[in-house]
Amino acid sequence: VKASPILTEREQAALSGLGSYSIIDSAGELNKVLKDIENFKGRTISLEILTDGYDNDALTVAYSFSYEPKRAYFVSLNKEREEKLLTLKEYLQRGRLRVIAQDAKFMTKHLWKDGIENFEIVFDTMLASWLVDSNANVYSLEDLATRFFGETLINLADIKEKDAKVSDVSEAILFRYSSERADY
Repeated sequence: VKASPILTEREQAALSGLGSYSIIDSAGELNKVLKDIENFKGRTISLEILTDGYDNDALTVAYSFSYEPKRAYFVSLNKEREEKLLTLKEYLQRGRLRVIAQDAKFMTKHLWKDGIENFEIVFDTMLASWLVDSNANVYSLEDLATRFFGETLINLADIKEKDAKVSDVSEAILFRYSSERADY
């Protein structure tokens, strides 16, 4: 079954190409951006989590989030880790922001591991894609972007060696990869 694009050709053209992605370096800057989203941009973000593996013990390397098309923020946890996690926790646990996830089960496990326990996931793109087409064998974000939007996202296998950890990849490449995923 081939899914038809959700957007019109005009909408797809407007959304195609590289978005405006930013790196957040400090917990203070993260707080300012999240507060702006809470107050002025609505309360829902698309959240992407980067970990050093798929097992439950994998370390969270970074988060990315987006609140509108072609705009995303990358938050590396290599500096000010605890401060940034506490800031994110303040907005997610108190219900100040809601989350759209790709694979909410995976995200939930790692948010819990990072000390963020009570948060609201309002939509899971992986689950929704299964509901739309339960016969498709792949529900990765890369596949969904191609099937529904005609876009090709960066694939993790293309940016890291097979046995390498995500944290071994340069932050500049992770920034682009993770921001793009939050954008979709």
